[in-house]
Amino acid sequence: MVSGRARVEELASLVQWTGAPDLTVDVRAAEESLGIRLPSDYYEYVRRFPPGTFQDFLVVLNVRPSPYVADLARAVSRIVENLQEDLAGAVDFPYRLFPEPGGLLPWGYIGMDDLFFWHTEGDDPDDWGTVVTDHWLSEPHRYAGSFTECVTSLIHGTSGLPEMEHLAARAPSFVPLKGD
Repeated sequence: MVSGRARVEELASLVQWTGAPDLTVDVRAAEESLGIRLPSDYYEYVRRFPPGTFQDFLVVLNVRPSPYVADLARAVSRIVENLQEDLAGAVDFPYRLFPEPGGLLPWGYIGMDDLFFWHTEGDDPDDWGTVVTDHWLSEPHRYAGSFTECVTSLIHGTSGLPEMEHLAARAPSFVPLKGD
């Protein structure tokens, strides 16, 4: 089994990210605020990458503050609150939203269009897959691999998610978010 650190280093190499890791990042504080343990590859990711975008579109929520997100728990709460009305009107949406047990916990987004969630089913966060859906919760798609495997496969164009193929049309990239 490939470690979370190895997957994150593979992703960093793919996008040629050479920024220095920040080993002081406190993921446990975010977990306490959320009330749930996060996958180990996410720990490695937030230590290796600052807030930023992949392929100019995909934003991964980060425990490090950014010009746009003060903290992970607040960002998750805002996304889930915004989706509650859509969930009430969604026809045949087979998932619940976090913080319900087994609910979808947001980890990223593309603009106002597509959302990426951990499916918090099961006791081990390292076994969670990803669910990708539009903002209207109309067509969810499941990706069985880890969070970093999902990001890497999106960049390679091997995710099996046809609506995400445009991400692979660009050269692999990661750009840190900058303030206004």
